[in-house]
Amino acid sequence: MKFAQLFWSSALLLPCALGQPHASSALGGSARPFETPFARVQRDLEDMVAEGQALAVEASVQVGDKLIFQGRAGWRDAEGGDELAEGAIFRIFSMTKPITAVAALTFLDEGLLALDDPVSKFLPALADVKVKGRRKQPDQALERPILILDLFRHSAGWDEATPWQRVARERGASHANLEQLVDALSSLPLKCQPGTRWEYSIAHDVLGRVIEVLAEKPLDEVFLERIFEPLEMLDTGFQVPEGDLDRVVALFVEQGGELVPVPPGEVPDPAQPPAWFAGGHGLFSTSADFLRFTAMLRGGGKLGDERILNPETVKLMLRDHTAGLKIRGSALMGRGYGLGVAVHTNRSWGLSPGSWGWSGAAGTMFFVDPEVELTMLFMNQNWLDFESPWRFAEKAGKALEELAGK
Repeated sequence: MKFAQLFWSSALLLPCALGQPHASSALGGSARPFETPFARVQRDLEDMVAEGQALAVEASVQVGDKLIFQGRAGWRDAEGGDELAEGAIFRIFSMTKPITAVAALTFLDEGLLALDDPVSKFLPALADVKVKGRRKQPDQALERPILILDLFRHSAGWDEATPWQRVARERGASHANLEQLVDALSSLPLKCQPGTRWEYSIAHDVLGRVIEVLAEKPLDEVFLERIFEPLEMLDTGFQVPEGDLDRVVALFVEQGGELVPVPPGEVPDPAQPPAWFAGGHGLFSTSADFLRFTAMLRGGGKLGDERILNPETVKLMLRDHTAGLKIRGSALMGRGYGLGVAVHTNRSWGLSPGSWGWSGAAGTMFFVDPEVELTMLFMNQNWLDFESPWRFAEKAGKALEELAGK
């Protein structure tokens, strides 16, 4: 896969060479006929389902503002009787993080938030947290405060297993909200000093609480007012309206070599409001909505007549902020990390330096390569399926190269 070798000369051929029966412009354009290379991509989506690798997949390829391919295969429901259709609603899990980052950055543009602000300025309960001592030594005091930057880039000192929900329950909050969770978090020591290590964590959930404090309203309302309504992402949210529940794709998990539905009690009910709004993993969305979100960022913070962020703020978000940090875990896989997205700092994975994106725990993934104006989006509902998204990206990359004559 050599995405960076795709030239705009090939893109000029794409409107007449690409598309498929479900194709449409992410920004409201019309469908276009397609050619053999992307027909093979569509067949591979169908093969994923036939092989049992996934049971519902939807994939999109966009060059500039033109949606040149969108294919889907499988079923929306667990029984396999309802074919996956355009407008399907997926749990995007950690692809919520870039949206939370954008919401927080709107306050930075307004002068109400700075990356070097102590988090305790907004969440006083976190002013005196300790750092876990080594080898049975006493817990240590902070060498410096947790900063807002640490929340954006996962360097606050928590990890994703930090048991703040358990502690909140032990304190009597059986259905804790975000404020109660942060209070519980204040009693738990950090794993390391803030600003010393990148480790995938609950930091974006905490950032969601900072947003609530700044806005003086719940996170879902902030998202709606500052992002979803202006961008017309009206199928994205923490809850699915009753009239749209028949569009929600069932979530599966592999057990004994087979994909089985996740029991209803083990996953949030899309029909019910969550106890707390998870800025790190709580949203439902559609391909069309998420492509509008990426289009806004590609447009320097603007889509159509709606400006969400200043151009310089978008540049700040999409550059690497991990310099000087030890990298813990495998989530970055050689990439850097910006403010809510992974960032390619060199030519890797077939992508240009400066490419950015992220993924979700149910096998969703997106990335943008600005050098060739390429966006890819993969929607899936197979828990911890990280193979299918890159299988699609590999096939789609080869299709683009073939059309470009590479």
